[in-house]
Amino acid sequence: MPCIFWYLSGRRAYLRYLDDIYKHNERSWFTPVELFKPWYAHGIAEAIMRTANFSVPLKIYEIGGGSGTCAKCIMDYIMLNAPERVYKNMTYTSVEISSSLAKQQLETVGEVRSHLSKFKVECRDATDPSGWADVDSQPCWVIMLEVFDNLPHDIIYSENQVSPWLEVWLEKQHHKYEISLQKNNYASVFLK
Repeated sequence: MPCIFWYLSGRRAYLRYLDDIYKHNERSWFTPVELFKPWYAHGIAEAIMRTANFSVPLKIYEIGGGSGTCAKCIMDYIMLNAPERVYKNMTYTSVEISSSLAKQQLETVGEVRSHLSKFKVECRDATDPSGWADVDSQPCWVIMLEVFDNLPHDIIYSENQVSPWLEVWLEKQHHKYEISLQKNNYASVFLK
């Protein structure tokens, strides 16, 4: 059930709400997209709509799309709020390493039948370069909400838009922890 924020009287009420969700579900964690459904994904969709070049078809890639909640909610928002041609000509590709999650994504997105002709799941490892076709010069959006959470780093950092991406590493050396900045070539592949 989506969170209806105006019914919550503050932080404590919100924490009770979260506690209740976890007590009454078999899952031990939820992503922000699921907790704040549909608003979190609608916010992403709104950002896409405000900055996309609609003279070319809208292309969205999601790496690690989980249960498909983000994809469905973004597509819902675009269907209801974008010019008809934008929704009609868009493509949404999810790259998912888990076959069970790939199947679940198709079911979730398929709750709205018209989404299925625009949506596909590629069940593969997104880090394998052989899965990516030739470079396409057309603009696209890449969504990786859960990927950066799960990378083996503490923080990805860039001082400004032209500086290289750095990882902040916390390393144990001689019985104490040292903080260091290291260039992150892996992140720079996805964050151009």
